[in-house]
Amino acid sequence: MCPQDSYKLTANLHPIGSKCVLLYVRFRTVRYLFSFISIALLAMSTFAQTDLESLLKQEGRSWERKIEFLGKKATGLGYDVKYHRIELHIDPEIDTMSGAVTTYFTSSVPQLDLVQFDLRNNLIVDSVTQGVSTLVHRRVGDLVEIDLPTGISDGSLDSVTIHYHGDPTDNPYRSYVREPRRPKSDHPVIWTLSEPYGAHAWWPCKEGLNDKIDSLDIIVTVPNGNKVASNGWLVDTTRIGDDQIRFTWKHRYPIVTYLVAFCVSDYTVFTDMVYRPDGDSVPVVNYLFPEYVPGGREPAKETVKMMNLFDSLFGYYPFSEEKYGHAQMLESGGMEHQTMSFMSGLDYGLVAHELAHQWFGDLITCGSWSDLWLNEGFATYLTYLAKVELLGADEGRSELESIRRRAMSENNGSVFVADTLNRQRLFSGRLTYAKAGLLLHMLRWEMGDDAFFDALRNYLNDPRLRFGTARTSDLQSHLEATSGLDLTEFFADWFYGEGYPSYIVRWTRNGHQVEVELDQNSNTDVEHYDVTVPLKFYGEGRDTVVRLESTTNQSSHSLILDFVPDSLDFDPDLHIIAKAQIFQNEDIIRNLGLFPNPGSGVVNVIHNFSDVESVELVSLDGKMLFSPTWKDLGSKMLQIDLSSLSNGLYIISVKGNNGTMRAEFLKTSD
Repeated sequence: MCPQDSYKLTANLHPIGSKCVLLYVRFRTVRYLFSFISIALLAMSTFAQTDLESLLKQEGRSWERKIEFLGKKATGLGYDVKYHRIELHIDPEIDTMSGAVTTYFTSSVPQLDLVQFDLRNNLIVDSVTQGVSTLVHRRVGDLVEIDLPTGISDGSLDSVTIHYHGDPTDNPYRSYVREPRRPKSDHPVIWTLSEPYGAHAWWPCKEGLNDKIDSLDIIVTVPNGNKVASNGWLVDTTRIGDDQIRFTWKHRYPIVTYLVAFCVSDYTVFTDMVYRPDGDSVPVVNYLFPEYVPGGREPAKETVKMMNLFDSLFGYYPFSEEKYGHAQMLESGGMEHQTMSFMSGLDYGLVAHELAHQWFGDLITCGSWSDLWLNEGFATYLTYLAKVELLGADEGRSELESIRRRAMSENNGSVFVADTLNRQRLFSGRLTYAKAGLLLHMLRWEMGDDAFFDALRNYLNDPRLRFGTARTSDLQSHLEATSGLDLTEFFADWFYGEGYPSYIVRWTRNGHQVEVELDQNSNTDVEHYDVTVPLKFYGEGRDTVVRLESTTNQSSHSLILDFVPDSLDFDPDLHIIAKAQIFQNEDIIRNLGLFPNPGSGVVNVIHNFSDVESVELVSLDGKMLFSPTWKDLGSKMLQIDLSSLSNGLYIISVKGNNGTMRAEFLKTSD
């Protein structure tokens, strides 16, 4: 068990007070210049939730529906989206809908004569207008191409409106879902989940990561008895005739297309408030199914505590001028829609994960799906931070152990996604979520709390990145600038490299003096993992942690402690990704001989026992793997067949009539 103080965060963390309000584009156009103009051609889907197994199944299904859409995301070249007004007429009792989407944009080329929008071809375009004029348009697959008769010059502002109707539920992406009834209720529900390329299945848009929308209005008209939850803040609710009601939501922060969303049902709405020391407050608005509300009010309040924690660590909630909230849907897990996460329920870990995304994923979005860890790794790690800081050391330890078990269940694969068309890889809970979260945990260990959290605040407050997109290199630059460390090797090993190391730790003591030998071993193509190794010594009722620089695969360290140690733990507070086997030198009896060593199959064992009782094969983390079949050759020699082993380093343990002897064996290929 790790003492709570071992995980206590720095107390004097200063929030970032920077806020941004984007006014309606027709009155004021605020142009954000980012250094990222590359187009993301590849994609994935991520519905963050606390149960990784359930999460991966959901995301995998979503990816299978969406993979056919990959490869053509060059839509929207030549223009920059400034504003969308999405006007929809929806009835949760039926599948079809109608709408009109007005887009204001500026040209980014000398002369723009044509604009393209993504829209699934089963949705019918009734007309395209520009003011009172009707424009010529064409349907090309899942595109709407619109001719601009007079063209617009570089930097000029213009707009078009696409009027359309159809059945958006008829799509392979499950990005627009209508359930005719809910469990325990006959009332239907509609929700949207568009990540990464499903938005075009319900509205004409410019999909991709390269052009955040500066400003947005979502206006939805539904039958009486329904409520609409969406991005931004609710500015108007108007009765239309005797049986319709219109909800108008305004969002005045930059937003990537896949985070635009709405839900419709007979919600019960209640609000909690986050009060800040500076006197400001942020509403947390919850849209829950009536049957869920009795058990949902108390879990919803945990969001307030989490937001106060994240505010103190990373700067104020980035969409403070509007709100944060939850809207309930029937999809398993949750999705971090900007200012309004859609949730299956209010599980503690799920609430923390989606709230964390408002900083990491929404405020700054990964600039390529290869860097998805910038969204999901942070959300995974912040869930751990919420548990350790708000629920206590035991809950935090349990969460960290769970993440580590997942990350270390296999020893291959990198956090970097080289093949974003590989569904299993993209949605790897082991790599994209767990190992990515531990990568951040290790950076904190290497840098120290002050430098680590300062660097993250600098990253989030960088005007080149804030409300924009980022790549891993952008985060690395801030980590290096703040800490003064060169993290090139660290990222080569832990972000691009595969697996993790195993150690053999041998130590001897002579009073207060301790000699330590560290042997690092790898089953991957990483020659040496750059990491600082923590060892904890115990003795005379005291303990201390020492940090050993592991710069080579074999290293020796001489220490002087202020007490006489009698035992040693390897990384007891779980700072690094590694396994280890610890030996006091007298534990490994040198007269147990192995040959050939290294070897690929049969190994001969020379011992000093008059009677051998058992032979065991032990992993480097101390687990007994199995008792191999052995043959007594006489003359104190055994023969063991280890040809079925994977390549790597093992401990062979022989128990005899007067003790146990051990020796290391390296299994290699032929």
